[in-house]
Amino acid sequence: RSFETAVGAQNNSFRLGLNAGREIPELAARTISETAKWFTLLGNPPLREVVQTALGLPKSFASIDLDQQVSVLKIRTQQAFGRDTVSQFAEPAQMDALIRRFVLRSEIQAQGEGSSPSAPLGQHSVVMRGAGSGKAGRGIGAVSCHGPLSAIPRAT
Repeated sequence: RSFETAVGAQNNSFRLGLNAGREIPELAARTISETAKWFTLLGNPPLREVVQTALGLPKSFASIDLDQQVSVLKIRTQQAFGRDTVSQFAEPAQMDALIRRFVLRSEIQAQGEGSSPSAPLGQHSVVMRGAGSGKAGRGIGAVSCHGPLSAIPRAT
């Protein structure tokens, strides 16, 4: 978590992605209903932000009825990832795809707001990939940056 904090000092989207890479697979593996998983995710502001952003939903999405939010999340998740479940994110490839979508959309949003601390998209590359270590054996194992964000420490 201290690594997440250090990364967050440079780029909050990376911190949120690292956090999601640790927490969403744990939630996905829980033995509760899919609906309960969606409600749990919605009740966790950082995870909510990752999923909403990855699925292209506006911040105002949080103001609609919770049951409607779950329905929309299922539809958007089905369209983006082929299944409408949280459980699919227990699979490293699915989790990696979610985080890549989140980071890309976050960077695009930041560019649109003119508040990104990084160079324009395309002037740096970001690689976030799963590691075979850790409590759940999943998550983000490395963050490699080239360009203005190269000051972010690398995971070992």
